[in-house]
Amino acid sequence: RRVRDSKTVGLKMKQFLQLFIIGLLTSRAIWYVLNCEPKPYHSFCINETSILVYSYFAQFGQLFTNIEKLYYHRSPFQVIEVFDSPFWGKIMTIDNDIMLTERDESHYHEGLVHTAMVYLPKATHVLIIGGGDGGTMREVLRYPSVTEVILVDIDKMVVDASRKYFPTLSVAFDDPRVKLFFEDGVASVSYTHLTLPTKRI
Repeated sequence: RRVRDSKTVGLKMKQFLQLFIIGLLTSRAIWYVLNCEPKPYHSFCINETSILVYSYFAQFGQLFTNIEKLYYHRSPFQVIEVFDSPFWGKIMTIDNDIMLTERDESHYHEGLVHTAMVYLPKATHVLIIGGGDGGTMREVLRYPSVTEVILVDIDKMVVDASRKYFPTLSVAFDDPRVKLFFEDGVASVSYTHLTLPTKRI
């Protein structure tokens, strides 16, 4: 498998954000036209809003530069890499796909967990398949009703990388309610490590 260098990571992120940037530019341009008051000595608007919009989009030139590789490991299952970016913070990729960034990981993990937990506010036992970075588990453990969390991940190296480079996520691994199993997630659903409650939730 081809190893992604820092330029390739930047290109992947740039492609991913292209539609977002176009949509944001369009919406901001419409707002700007509707709210701008031209000056007699200018054919276009120059005000605090236009300066703010220009400054905001100037940041996009820095999104994909100065990316440094911190970690590379080829496990029996996949290639795990960690990069550092001035804008995104630390970035984890697996097999050349971006798994998370420090800057926005909370949006993903919070949306994934809290949406489900709203429907099970008194859940006591939680099984997480995958999620070796620890972010999903961190959010689950915020609920005081949870007494046991089982995490099944096929690759221990993901957990090790998270412990070293993502302490705000991997802090969840040290919770006494957590049990880790490193095995195939699909196979694990044929049986359970959970101590199931006698009463259905």
